[in-house]
Amino acid sequence: MSSTRPFRSDYGAAVFPDRHRVAGVELKQLTLGHALLLKRLDSPFGAEEEVELKHEQTLLAVYVCSMDWRVASRRVNGKRVRWWLKWMLAKRIDCEREDNGAALRYFRSAWRCPQTFKGDGCRSGGVRGAENVHILIAHQRSAFRKTIDEAMDTPVAMSILDRLEAMEEVGTIRIWSSVHDAQAETIEKLKSGEIPIPKPEPMGARRV
Repeated sequence: MSSTRPFRSDYGAAVFPDRHRVAGVELKQLTLGHALLLKRLDSPFGAEEEVELKHEQTLLAVYVCSMDWRVASRRVNGKRVRWWLKWMLAKRIDCEREDNGAALRYFRSAWRCPQTFKGDGCRSGGVRGAENVHILIAHQRSAFRKTIDEAMDTPVAMSILDRLEAMEEVGTIRIWSSVHDAQAETIEKLKSGEIPIPKPEPMGARRV
C-alpha cells in the first residue's frame, strides 16, 4: 500500500494521529503489527501496489485495524469474523465507494513520509509502502533493542520517521525540508526567467 504524502510529515502527526472511522467503525492507529497481519492475509492494503478494492476486503481490513493486532490475529479466521463481514456487507450495501475511499485515506495517512534526496541531488517522491514492513520491524529491533512484539506495536508513521532519521544520520539521505522548498522554488524561477539572473559587475580598472 504505497502513498505519496503531499504535505510535511512530522513526529507530532505520528504520535498524535488524526482519528479515522470507516463504515462507522473507529480504527486504531496503524501499527507494524497490523500491517504485517494484513500482508499475511493477502489484503490489498498490505500489497506493494494499489489494486482494485472489493468491499469485503475493505471491511476485513477495518475489522483488523479496529482492535489490537494481537487480538485481531487470534480472531481473524474465526466464525465470528465471517458473521460480522456478512452483517456489515448487508448493512453497508450501498456504501462500497464511501468505505473504500475512507479506508484508503486511513492507510495513506499512516504510510505518509517526507520527501528525501541523496547527495547527488536525486530526489525521492516520498513513496513508502507496505513492502517495507519487514525492514521497519528489523530497524525497530536493531536500533531500539525492542522485542518482536514491541517492534510490532510501533505505529507505522513513527517507524518510517525513525528509519529516515537513522539514514540521514549516516549520510545515506537527507530529508527534504522547507529550506529546500524555498531553494527549489528560487531555482525554478531563475530557470523560467521570472527572476533575472544577476550579471557579474565588470571589474574596474586597477589603480596603481
